[in-house]
Amino acid sequence: MIIQFSFKNFRSFKDKNTVDMRAAKITEYKDQIVEVNDLKLLPIATFYGANASGKSNVYFALEFMRTMVLRSFSFGGTSKETSEIFYDFNNNVQFAFDGNANKADTEFEIIFTTKYNEKNYIFDYGFSLNPKNIIESEWLKMKSPSSRIFKDIFTRNEDDIILNGLTKEYANLIRLTLEKEVLILSLGSKLKIELCKIVREWFEKIECLNFSGGLNALFASERSPKQFEKEETQKNILDFISSFDDSIKGFRKIDDEKKKFSNYPVNALHDTIDNSGQRELSLDDESAGTRKMISLYSPIKDVLENGGVLLVDELNARLHPLLVRNIIREFANKTTNPHGAQLLFTTHDTFHLGDNLLRRDEIWFVEKNNGVSTLYSLADFEYNGSKIRKDADLEKNYLLGKYGAIPDLKPFNLK
Repeated sequence: MIIQFSFKNFRSFKDKNTVDMRAAKITEYKDQIVEVNDLKLLPIATFYGANASGKSNVYFALEFMRTMVLRSFSFGGTSKETSEIFYDFNNNVQFAFDGNANKADTEFEIIFTTKYNEKNYIFDYGFSLNPKNIIESEWLKMKSPSSRIFKDIFTRNEDDIILNGLTKEYANLIRLTLEKEVLILSLGSKLKIELCKIVREWFEKIECLNFSGGLNALFASERSPKQFEKEETQKNILDFISSFDDSIKGFRKIDDEKKKFSNYPVNALHDTIDNSGQRELSLDDESAGTRKMISLYSPIKDVLENGGVLLVDELNARLHPLLVRNIIREFANKTTNPHGAQLLFTTHDTFHLGDNLLRRDEIWFVEKNNGVSTLYSLADFEYNGSKIRKDADLEKNYLLGKYGAIPDLKPFNLK
């Protein structure tokens, strides 16, 4: 589970900002808290903010870090132009509206807990890269449940690489083969170094879905569930979507050669109103909300069954608020979420501020001032010198601007 995620000089975030998944000392909905050793962690974080405030950049920051960990090994020694294709750098990684920041390093750090030797260890991993995509620093630390301090596994900076936590053989291999664009973690995992593999596998369990628009949203909303062509999977998906749409009665695998490249390799079956049989419809003809829920099936199922992180930009897009509430409840309930899976999502839907489900420390706001985005938790926010009470009308107060992070509206000029 994520304990803390920090990033600096990334897109609209100039200064260091941190998403803290540790539970605050507040009293509401204590049954949602996941206890790992002496840690009390939250399963949910939701991010609100005005359009163009930068809340999607929280999503992109964690997605970017994950991509670097999983792919940097493949692009060592390549040109900046080549790496742009895979990382979507496009000169927009660093904060753009400050000459110094635009030339400075971008930094990422994540502290998380995962199983190692059948115990819950804490890992602290991070790196920084410069505008030319060169790794300037990198580190990996770990702490056992019985230890009070972190043990250094490796540390890297522009002057030196210290690999005290690795065997001499592996240390020599890394020194011999490491390239300036490649993360030690990525290379070490390829070399089958156990600790590197464990950390990389944790990053693999982060599911990223972007519904905020453009090609990313199109891909996410038309993402076929795993093994959708199998009858058992189709039955499970039918049970899943019947919670909100019982008009689909089944699926039929598409055998038409012309449709073999369809995003969804099945048609949906519907009963006719005159009882004359069933009618087939391509899933392209189903509602956008139905297609989105089908695309969410595998990621939700995977993280709830195995643990992990589901990261979603614009979870509410094309979905009814009550349907989104059902998704949130799956993560908030320890019966349906026995492995401490976490849901991090951006939204504009203020309904969830007042639906008696989210804790104050699970609600985050992103506000932009003078082009700089800032991230803060409702649990830490003060209005008129006082913390926000748990019985406050959160939805009403947010829309009234008491918590910030709303658009500064002016009359439209449509001349």
